[in-house]
Amino acid sequence: MVKLSRWSVLFSVLFLGILATTYCIYIPGLDGVFTVDDVVNLKTMSKGGGVTSFDLLLDFVFGNQSGMLGRPLSMLSFLIDDQYFPGDVEKYRYTNLLIHCLCGVMLFAFTRRFLFQVCASKGERYATEVAGIAAALWLLAPLHVSTTLYVVQRMTQLSALFCISGLYVFIVARQHILEGNNLGKIGIFVGLYVFGALSVLSKENGALIFCFALVLELTAAYSRKERSDPFVLTAIFLPLVLGGGYFIYNWAYFTGPTGRDFSAIERLLTEARILWDYLAKIIFPAAGKMGLIHDDIVISKNLTSPLSTLVAIVAHLALTLSAIVMRKRWPLFFFSVFGFYAGHLLESTLIPLELYFEHRNYLPSIFVFIGLASLCWAPLFGGKILKFGLVLLVLVSILITSQRAVIWGNPVAQSHIWAMEHPNSFRAQTMQVVSLLSQKKIQEASLVLLRAREKWPESVSLDLLLLNQICRKNISLKFSTEEFLQRVEQGKYDGFVLNVFENTHNLYSSKECAQIDSVMLEGFFKRIYQVKMAPSLALSSIAMKEFDFYGAIGNLDLAVRALDKAYGYEKNNFILYLKGAVLFNAGINDDALEFIELAIKQETKKPAFLQRNVSDYYSFRENIKAAMKEKPSQGGGKE
Repeated sequence: MVKLSRWSVLFSVLFLGILATTYCIYIPGLDGVFTVDDVVNLKTMSKGGGVTSFDLLLDFVFGNQSGMLGRPLSMLSFLIDDQYFPGDVEKYRYTNLLIHCLCGVMLFAFTRRFLFQVCASKGERYATEVAGIAAALWLLAPLHVSTTLYVVQRMTQLSALFCISGLYVFIVARQHILEGNNLGKIGIFVGLYVFGALSVLSKENGALIFCFALVLELTAAYSRKERSDPFVLTAIFLPLVLGGGYFIYNWAYFTGPTGRDFSAIERLLTEARILWDYLAKIIFPAAGKMGLIHDDIVISKNLTSPLSTLVAIVAHLALTLSAIVMRKRWPLFFFSVFGFYAGHLLESTLIPLELYFEHRNYLPSIFVFIGLASLCWAPLFGGKILKFGLVLLVLVSILITSQRAVIWGNPVAQSHIWAMEHPNSFRAQTMQVVSLLSQKKIQEASLVLLRAREKWPESVSLDLLLLNQICRKNISLKFSTEEFLQRVEQGKYDGFVLNVFENTHNLYSSKECAQIDSVMLEGFFKRIYQVKMAPSLALSSIAMKEFDFYGAIGNLDLAVRALDKAYGYEKNNFILYLKGAVLFNAGINDDALEFIELAIKQETKKPAFLQRNVSDYYSFRENIKAAMKEKPSQGGGKE
């Protein structure tokens, strides 16, 4: 029977206390509402009345278009909480909280095992204490509230969980290889490739596991003054070379037009400043405003506009060079610096994503916290003052994280606070309008909406929002069709357009508002495809609304043209099937057969388990052929 020391028991109790504290301070934040990205990703759950069959499950899990691979593992995990949408947001957030705690446990295990390898001379107690402090800092970090309580960021959480688990397996396998055990090579494959695949299928930046593994390998080599095993280096570098080749092959995409308010170079320059902002909030959690609202970031136009851009780049170079110079003397400094930068290689460089999101630090911050915790035991810096400082940081983190969780649990207060903190944020002001309207504070909502329209005159969603509220008689203001269409023609797309237009289209369909008539909608459809910065998937959805519109008024030609637009923006085989059905109902059987054949051809190119509609397509094809035998096609030529 193993006899536990007093220190082991005390430490175990303290770590369980940290987990319990994390759990308790997040509880007030579990209530709330789904935000925009939650709705975008989860609304397909309600397609067909809920995920109640195997086909609907496949459609939901593999039908997401958030990333290149659809993030099927993350989508599958949402079915733990519900089969319908919208449901109870508390269930989803509770699962996120449990995943966050599990990540903290894996972080502790990974850090302890890694430190015991690279700092073996300092003993097991050193590795355990540093790992415990790092895990505590990470679990309680205020910056991670917006990852844990933002339902859709479960994608980030699961990707991080599998990545940390893979790195743990990697370092265990690496030790086996050093000891001459060839089973370690299997462990390297499992850690990097199997867990890496699970991480990527949760979110694409799980591919960074190979960058993290390289940082671990170099840190271990520097700390123990040993050469790396050729098999380990090959296993790490092969995917990195392939990834580099993919990046070079798609260089034009990454460096071309971004479809946003900034160019690729401007994004890279701006991210240099943003990375320092991330670091400040990791190390000094009271250093700035936190939340989802960061669309008011000043874009760096060049090195000196603003001047802080040049300062940020010089500081990054200084930090990088310092880490390289000190890699042998203090390898954990090298580990922290390059681990943080490696974690931002995808989302904080050239890929044309939005500029700033806190969840991008969920994994990179691990390396920073491990470095901070190790400071207390470093001969050069160690001492009671630094240890007291870290304890103080934990206490401050508990306080701020608790406050942030409470705000996330109160969406009315949350939208008000974000609107006050970010007066130049389009997203914050729009959310404030929606919040005020939900509270029936019509006059306040009107003032905020009109101020926002004046500040962002190109916003299509604000005009649609105003139109909807005029129709509902919440706002008494004249807004002519001509004025509306002129503003759309000169407008710019934003993330709220699609959801707001859903309401506009519903008002038209239900005939609740005389002002939203066929003339206004037809004019809208003629102009909306020309707006600036509109993503193709959003335009495809709008084209499907146009199809509904022209189908309802019986204009076959324009309805089919709308389907052509939708397919042009999104190569979805179901659109081909739908077009075939429309033509078939119109008696144009030859063309209907052509399009269903094309739909079948495209569908059967998919893996067998994803060919969910192919049986329906075959059945429909037989119906067309049967109809063609009974009665010749009315023809009409190609659509």
